[in-house]
Amino acid sequence: MERKLTGKCHGSRLFARVEDKEKTRRLFKRFDICGITPTCTVTFEKEPWYHYCYSNVLNAESRMLTFYIELKVKRKIEAAIDGKLNPGDRGLLQINDCCIAIVNLSKHYKGLVFTVAEKKIKDYRIKIHPTAQFKLLRVAKYGNLADNLVEDYVRGESVPELESKYPISKETIGKILREKSIHIRSISEQRVIKHHGRLPSIKDVLSEEKLKIIFAILGDNIGNVESKGYGIGVIGDLYFTEAFADAFENEYNIRPVVRKDKTVEAFKARLKNKNIFNDLRKYAQLGAHTWKLLDNTSECIEKMDCAELGRAVSYYWEAEGCVQIDNKTIEATSVNHRGLLQIQKVMNILQIKTSITGPNYAASSNGLYTIRVSGRDNIKAFNEKVSFVSQRKKNDVEKLLSSYKRFVKIHTFEEYENAFNLKKKGFTVKETATTLGISASTLKAWFYEDVKPRVPT
Repeated sequence: MERKLTGKCHGSRLFARVEDKEKTRRLFKRFDICGITPTCTVTFEKEPWYHYCYSNVLNAESRMLTFYIELKVKRKIEAAIDGKLNPGDRGLLQINDCCIAIVNLSKHYKGLVFTVAEKKIKDYRIKIHPTAQFKLLRVAKYGNLADNLVEDYVRGESVPELESKYPISKETIGKILREKSIHIRSISEQRVIKHHGRLPSIKDVLSEEKLKIIFAILGDNIGNVESKGYGIGVIGDLYFTEAFADAFENEYNIRPVVRKDKTVEAFKARLKNKNIFNDLRKYAQLGAHTWKLLDNTSECIEKMDCAELGRAVSYYWEAEGCVQIDNKTIEATSVNHRGLLQIQKVMNILQIKTSITGPNYAASSNGLYTIRVSGRDNIKAFNEKVSFVSQRKKNDVEKLLSSYKRFVKIHTFEEYENAFNLKKKGFTVKETATTLGISASTLKAWFYEDVKPRVPT
């Protein structure tokens, strides 16, 4: 009984049975870019040399069948492809009229050889001692393969894509890239190339845009901050998520995808990238409960222009803060007390007074702390130096400030006389205020402080 192929074993992508039309088509396609079709039919027969060989791929010793390409056969092939045959070149061979395989030509003191591993003997239907029949279908020159796959890789194609595009294994592709001093991209980097067409531009400096990103994710990071997911992102209204994506693009030259999350009726801006994640961790410790700015970041903030710092910290307030118009406060809450103390320090640099209260265990079992901006002067300073990112929250701050304004109503002498007439009739100040619609403080000023209505101009 023949061994069943899973398609996952080593070398399975280099082999196909003749009856498997789809798989044989894929093998031929891997020679489309760099393949040479012989101008005439080249066939030869060889009896294998059976020996042991250590496999770096399998990390074990295995028995191999080695086939020597005699000089006369080599010359016949070179004449058919109008070129020289060299070690490293790939050949597409039909074996015993039953299967097709991609073989790697290796150098030998007798000329060129190719080998077949013991585990593939049954697949190729080759027996150890009898002669096997070969027919050359295509040849790919190693030099052309290397040059083309390097160009494709630099343009953004992945190693698996190159493996399916060229008649060469992923191990050899990695070897070629290392020989050419090409940086081999991680899975995260390859994903960024696929979605954005380029790798991020990472600068080793704390800019305003990078600080905006840091403050935003300290307030509302939806990435896998405590795992190896390397996720970075925020959730909020469309204006905030787009502003976050703008800052991200300005800093790293790639833009997170903004999508609507129907489960919470909000928008998410998110991407995964190990290099960007590690860059941000140079300036801040990320985490749901233990986030903080690192010492080098705090030192940079103290030297930063106040206008830039105000625009940056607004991303924290946008992510975590809310405007309480009835209480006349702007608040942000967190279980991280030490983190809020750092936000308070930033606000002190901007000369905006804040207070921190807590822990409130009724609101959270971990203890919830709240940082507040209160008082008309502080809220006005907040509005001028920090504010919010979204227009919706900016409007809420304007409403809060408007609630502090006192409107002075100008009363007529007729109202003044009516108030005294009711007083003579025994009406109390409260009853007079209710009857005439005049405030009690105004009536007391008329009655007891000899204040009279202002004469309209």
